[in-house]
Amino acid sequence: MPNETVRVQLYWGKDFQAPWYGGLANALFYPFLNYANSSSLCLGSLVLTDHQISGNYTTGGRLHYDYNGGQTNALTIAKEVFSKEAYLSLLLQLQTDDEKTTTMSQPRKLVLDGGANIGTFCLYMGSQLSNTDFVAIEAVPRTRETFKANISASEEKIHASNNIHVASMGLQGVWSSDKSEPASSSGFQGNVPCSTSFLHFICQTSNSTSESSLDLKHDSMMKALSDPNQKLFRHRFGASWPWLTSINELLPTFLRSIVQKIGVAYMYRYKKYDVKLGSVVDILNESGFDEDEDRKIDLLKLDTEGLELPILLNIPAKVWKRMQVAAVEIHDTRDGELKHAVATLKAGGLEEVWHLPDFEYNERGADKHLLIGGRVGVLKDTVIRNMEKEGFVKL
Repeated sequence: MPNETVRVQLYWGKDFQAPWYGGLANALFYPFLNYANSSSLCLGSLVLTDHQISGNYTTGGRLHYDYNGGQTNALTIAKEVFSKEAYLSLLLQLQTDDEKTTTMSQPRKLVLDGGANIGTFCLYMGSQLSNTDFVAIEAVPRTRETFKANISASEEKIHASNNIHVASMGLQGVWSSDKSEPASSSGFQGNVPCSTSFLHFICQTSNSTSESSLDLKHDSMMKALSDPNQKLFRHRFGASWPWLTSINELLPTFLRSIVQKIGVAYMYRYKKYDVKLGSVVDILNESGFDEDEDRKIDLLKLDTEGLELPILLNIPAKVWKRMQVAAVEIHDTRDGELKHAVATLKAGGLEEVWHLPDFEYNERGADKHLLIGGRVGVLKDTVIRNMEKEGFVKL
């Protein structure tokens, strides 16, 4: 990967203007911001067993991450995917009784991983499924390189009958010109393409989002910061800087707010990139799965940091007809986001929609929700029982 010259900056909000105390914070953090400004991608290696993370998912029990961002958030994702098995329902849906004795006569499964990040979903699923084609979709090239490193290092753990294609672009979404009012039963009638300018939050395990959805990301953070109990603040900083959360709890309210905002500005430090985006059709074509095929899309997993609804709105009817199951993370900071996502899934033919209303992050004030939608009769009984056990509610 070529050397980068993109400047790292502190995140001060949607308008990127520092508050009155921002100048001091900028000066304080400047030496730490651009220490890797001109360096190529440097990978750290997280030893999963050192953190009580079990599972035969990676070679040597290691997970690579972007060293510039630190390992704290990589560890959080690894725990959620591998230890807590956040995708267990999806695994049960795709598993067959004879995964270990795959034959060529069995139909191959097709899985689209929207928001592939550093590869934990593909590692988890690919090590336990067989005869599956994965299409990994990640917008930021730097993050795609980390994904490739993890898949390459763990090839022996991924079933030999599986194929993983890494798309050269991210998923394009569309906004409505009037997001306050749905134009149809399927939700917002999207007609404004999302920006190809992405903010790459380097300390968040390669999380990134389009400037088009920055208001959602910002509002989610500000909502969390307004929580006097500091649940999200404690979660983000407690592992790396426990002294900061302890000291902050002793401060008067107005100073506590300032410390939290400075902390978030540093934690969400970012680089801005122009990235290549394409529709689901573009990605299916590039991957060799022509959009006119009769082949089913067994699963669409979508976790794109606020772009989920715009991406759903940009899926054409001919692709919806092939879709069997979709799992979508939704940020409900925008009014009606959850409602319109449910309506869009149902209008696309995934009429059985299950909602996890008490998603773990909601306890921290982030207002995230998980939706799993399937065609009538497609979701297995074992999957439904597992979702009910996890707290899903059928809508």
